[in-house]
Amino acid sequence: SDKIAVYRIPIESFPFHVTNVYLVIGKRPFLVDTGLENENSRKDLAEGFRIIQSEFREAVGLEDVSDIVITHGHIDHFGMVGHKQLIGKNIYIHEKDSEIIRNYDARTDYMLERIDNFLITTGMSDALREGIIGLYRSDKERFKPKNMNHHVIDVHDNDEIIDGHKVHYTPGHSPGAICLEVGDFLFTGDHLLSKITPVQFPGSIMKGAGLRVYRDSLTKIALASFQKDLYGLPGHEKDIYPVSGRIEEIRRFHEERLKDIEKICKERKNIYEVTVEYFNSFRPKVFSRPEVPCFNKLLALFETAAHIEYLEEEERLRRVDKKGEVIIYTARK
Repeated sequence: SDKIAVYRIPIESFPFHVTNVYLVIGKRPFLVDTGLENENSRKDLAEGFRIIQSEFREAVGLEDVSDIVITHGHIDHFGMVGHKQLIGKNIYIHEKDSEIIRNYDARTDYMLERIDNFLITTGMSDALREGIIGLYRSDKERFKPKNMNHHVIDVHDNDEIIDGHKVHYTPGHSPGAICLEVGDFLFTGDHLLSKITPVQFPGSIMKGAGLRVYRDSLTKIALASFQKDLYGLPGHEKDIYPVSGRIEEIRRFHEERLKDIEKICKERKNIYEVTVEYFNSFRPKVFSRPEVPCFNKLLALFETAAHIEYLEEEERLRRVDKKGEVIIYTARK
C-alpha cells in the first residue's frame, strides 16, 4: 500500500499453532512479532527471508532489520527475540508487558503464584491444580528466551514509533496488548483474529485483562477503522477485512457466551463446574479425562472466569457461598 510493503512469514511456534511474523518494508524495515524460538521456527524465519529475497527481489535480510515491534507479551509472539540473529535489536513493546522481556523469571514466578491462587478458588481437585501448575512451570522454563540483550523501548497509546507509525493501546487479551497502524495496515496481534476469539483472562488475575477491558478496546479499534479504511493483519490466521465487521462478530460471540454461562448458573456452581459443563457442550474432548492436567483446561477456566467476572460486574450473577476458598455462583433471579 503506497510505499509500504508487508510480507507475512508463518512461523510454527507449536505443533499446529502458527504465528504470523511480518516483515514491513518502508523507509526502514522492521518486524512485527517473532514467534517462538525452536529449530522449526528458526527454519521458517530463514525460509521466509529467502523467499522474500529470491521470489520478490527484496534486498532485505534479517541483518538489515534493526527494530522489532511486539504486539503483546505472550511467548508465541516474542519468544524468538533471543535468537542469535535478533540480539541487539530495538524491541518496542507496551510498558504493561515489557517486564516479561526485561525480567522474565520474576514476572513468570509472579504469574504462577497468581494463577495457583486463582485455581484454588475454582473448585478443581488439588491433584489437577498441581498438575496444571507443574505443566505451566515446566513450559515457561522450556520456552524461556535466551540471550535477552536488547534495547527495550516502552511504548504507550498514540505513540508514533519507527517511521511515525501509530500505536493503539488495546488491553484485554494481555495487559500490554497493542495494535500498530502502518499506513493502511493494522497489525492486530491477538486483539483481533479472523476465525477464533482470543482467550480472555479475568482481571482478578492480571490487572489490564478482563472482558470489560477487552470490549472497550474493541470499541476503540472500531472507531479507528471507521475513521480510516484499515486492513487487518492478525498474529494468527488470515487477514481481516473489514475490521469493523469482524469486531461486530466478536461482540456477538461474547454476548452469546455470556448468556450461555448465565443459564448454566441458574443452579449453584463453582467456576470449574461451569467450565466443564459449558465446554463439554461443544468441545467434549477438553474434559474427557478430568484428572489429566492439560493446558487447554487452564485456558478454558480463564475464559469462563472472565465471563463470570463480567456477569458479576453487571449484576447478572452473584456469589452465594464459599466452601473454604472455593467460590459458588448463581444467576440473579
